[in-house]
Amino acid sequence: MVRTGDPEYGKNTDNFEVISLYDLIQILIKRKKLIVLVFMVCVLVAVVGSLMMDPVYRVTASLYPGWIDEDQDGQPIYVASPSDIIGSIEKESFKFQIFEKLGWDNIKEQSFKVKTDSPQNSKLIYLYMDSAFPEKSKEFMLTLIDEIQRFYSSRTKSRRENLTQEMIINDNLMKSLTKQEERILLDKKRINKQLNSTNDRLDLLRNTQKRLQNEVLKVKDNTNDILSARNAIIQHEDGRDSLVTLLYSSTIQQNLSFIQHLSTMLDNNKLQQIEIQKEIENMFIKLEDKDLAIQELSLKRENIYSNGRKIKLMKDSIEGLKIVSHPQILPNRVKPNRTLMVALAAVLGLFLGIFMAFFKEFWQSQKKLHSS
Repeated sequence: MVRTGDPEYGKNTDNFEVISLYDLIQILIKRKKLIVLVFMVCVLVAVVGSLMMDPVYRVTASLYPGWIDEDQDGQPIYVASPSDIIGSIEKESFKFQIFEKLGWDNIKEQSFKVKTDSPQNSKLIYLYMDSAFPEKSKEFMLTLIDEIQRFYSSRTKSRRENLTQEMIINDNLMKSLTKQEERILLDKKRINKQLNSTNDRLDLLRNTQKRLQNEVLKVKDNTNDILSARNAIIQHEDGRDSLVTLLYSSTIQQNLSFIQHLSTMLDNNKLQQIEIQKEIENMFIKLEDKDLAIQELSLKRENIYSNGRKIKLMKDSIEGLKIVSHPQILPNRVKPNRTLMVALAAVLGLFLGIFMAFFKEFWQSQKKLHSS
């Protein structure tokens, strides 16, 4: 128990020694060598200990589970979730393969343990390892990343093979459309050739119709002339021209028969023209159908081409497991933190020195008290 401002020192009250603040300071001044000695010893021990400790450096890397596909809603599907990758690393699933690949003794190298971290709402995976052997740790982490990539590369490879098959199917569909379009164009060419030939036939029939019509007009005119001449002869007939009248009548009869024949030919010609016009209409309908078929093929071609570009883009966009940053050794050591160690040792040494100073003063005062 200490009472400041009490002028008496060394007076025993109920077996407690009452010491003033001044007396405490005097004790610290009196024992300053002891305090400094203990302080220096603690600091020296901390310095020597930190220098004897092997420096520990941190090796870091970061991974990103990349995109390999998308679901029906267009949402990305990744090669693996960060939790799966972190779980496989923390369970040390690849440790045996790493030691075997590096040729290390897996009993002596148990200190190599990779720690992981992943921020919330992020696919990024941080890997880090604190070791007194940074170069070997870096080699270990490089091999670990290779093994992880090799493990998940099968999913990426399988997806690429599927997309390659889809591209082959898409190319075959494009070739099939090209062949269909070539056949349709050949059919159009054949129909156009038939159309030209049919138009030529129609022109020939129309020319024949004009010729027959002109011939009918000529025969009618000739018949009218003969009829007029015969009527004139009949009016002046004296019995000597009966033979001439008979010849006129016979000619008129022949002309009428010929006119009837020409009329029949004209009717047949018209029927043929109607049939040919129907054929031409059917050919135009076929050509329109072919044009519609070509338009449909063009739309299909655009869809297939667009789908092919999408598949190629998806194939080129497959990321797999990406290495965001390769393993590297951070320049600043993680342990030992010599500044912190010396600071703590200094504080500890100061308190320990003060404690020992008071304890030594207390011990000597008790010895004097008992001896007196």
